[in-house]
Amino acid sequence: MDGGRLDGAASDAGPDLAVDCGRRDRYTSPRRPIAIEATATSIGTVTTTGWALGSTPPTSMPMFTGGSTAAGLTPDMTGDYSLQFSAMDNLGHVATCEVVVHSVVGPPIAICPEEELVTSPDLPLLVTGDGYDDEGVVEWAWSVLTAPPSASPSLDPSDAPETTFTSATPGRYTLQLRVTDADAASSTCEAQVRVNTPPVVMCPPPTDAPTRQPVSITATATDDTMVVGTTWEMVARPTNSMSDVEPREGLSTVTTPDRVGTYTLRFTATDSDGLSASCDAIVNGTPTPPDAICPDTITTTPLSTVELVGNGIDDGSIVGYAWRLVEQPAGSSASQPTPPGNQRARMMVDVAGEYLARLTVTDNDGQSGTCTTRVRAVSAEGLRVEMFWNPPDRSCGRHPELPDCDNSDMDLHVINSSTPAWFDVSDCYYATCQSGRSVAWGTGGAEDDPHLDLDTVTGFGPENTNIDRPVPDTYRVGVHFFSSSVDIADVFVNIYCGRGATAPIASFGPVRLHQSVDGDGNDFWRVADVTVGGGTCTVTDLSLSGRPNIISTQDARAMR
Repeated sequence: MDGGRLDGAASDAGPDLAVDCGRRDRYTSPRRPIAIEATATSIGTVTTTGWALGSTPPTSMPMFTGGSTAAGLTPDMTGDYSLQFSAMDNLGHVATCEVVVHSVVGPPIAICPEEELVTSPDLPLLVTGDGYDDEGVVEWAWSVLTAPPSASPSLDPSDAPETTFTSATPGRYTLQLRVTDADAASSTCEAQVRVNTPPVVMCPPPTDAPTRQPVSITATATDDTMVVGTTWEMVARPTNSMSDVEPREGLSTVTTPDRVGTYTLRFTATDSDGLSASCDAIVNGTPTPPDAICPDTITTTPLSTVELVGNGIDDGSIVGYAWRLVEQPAGSSASQPTPPGNQRARMMVDVAGEYLARLTVTDNDGQSGTCTTRVRAVSAEGLRVEMFWNPPDRSCGRHPELPDCDNSDMDLHVINSSTPAWFDVSDCYYATCQSGRSVAWGTGGAEDDPHLDLDTVTGFGPENTNIDRPVPDTYRVGVHFFSSSVDIADVFVNIYCGRGATAPIASFGPVRLHQSVDGDGNDFWRVADVTVGGGTCTVTDLSLSGRPNIISTQDARAMR
């Protein structure tokens, strides 16, 4: 036998033009001809093919015939003869392959497949051997040289050139073929066989993960050759869930459970043999409190009503909303948002400053989440004066179980430099400035006229006097103890200059005021002068020797 092709592999290959000479090593004897075939394939058209004789033993003059795909060689002596096959296509690609013919005399030559042979457990594999001898091979013998531990492979038949190999145990095997000639001379060759298996994959144990929080999942994959591909996919998830996996390739992936329940992530690995194996990773989405969503900041002006609109995100459903005012500026009597149990609520701000409204959302698991909205009430006027008060040493101002506590009335007064005395017709206070009326000072038109936007007669204020565009002048601020069910009150005053202000330029108080038996001697507090001009605003405290400048009501009617 001449030991024809056993492996089926191309001697040379490219992506566009490929040639195949069959087995590289061939055997014959001197003066015994041997024929060789080659093939060529291309994405274009193969235009030229041919064989050429290469190297020969020294002094050798063999007979060689080379056709387009077939070649014939008759060596005249022992040694090695090389033959090259080449091809060209219409795209200009060139490819070559080579065959070495061994001219031998003497012991036989055993010929085994050159490439590793691959099969699967319990899948029969045909192994084709060959042998060459100048007088002929008379005996063939296959055997297993190496095998994985505890493997029990079979070779059937074991005394022919071709045998069928079968094994249930994955791993690598070495087979030996021995050929013997009539002179009892022999030689051996070895064939490599691999029994492949799909990759061994392992997913982590079930994982508990809070909803709306990403969780990373990592699997492992090993193989007897090489893992060439790994993928993840979401194969099961709770109703209404939109969760998925990302990335979809690699050993690790990330998912974010969005509903309570079980998520099944399937990991698949593929090896270089094209075999695949999968495992499932289980993620149990556990309940988490809802995320409350509020506007971050709302900007408005005092005595405006703002709408609070909230929302909630949950792994289930939002079943309750609750708005509550948790912080407000000093002196504010702003009420709680209404309706407090709705997703949308309204709230009126009464003084300049910052208010904090808190939204609590509750889900169907009874868990809650909160967020806050900051409401900034900014001054919309060039000059704004706010006044509020407390009954001293009593907390009844916010407790309805003490109904008489809020039966008190303090009055805010603002005059300009032309006003001769408090309580004059040009003094802006409840008697002249409330209910949409304003004092016509006549210096800068209506925009310079003061107006009292809020007059509180029971409770604790605030009372607010505003001048939209004050002309350069000095304005004086005062507070009158009008009446109360308690004889004393602690009073506060805030002064704002410039539009857009949330913080006062000056604050005064608490200053304790008293009422007399007949009322005419009630305290009148001369608080401060505000000087506007040249783009500036200056506040001067009217205190005397560090003490509040307090006169009686009778004196206030006669002087500034």
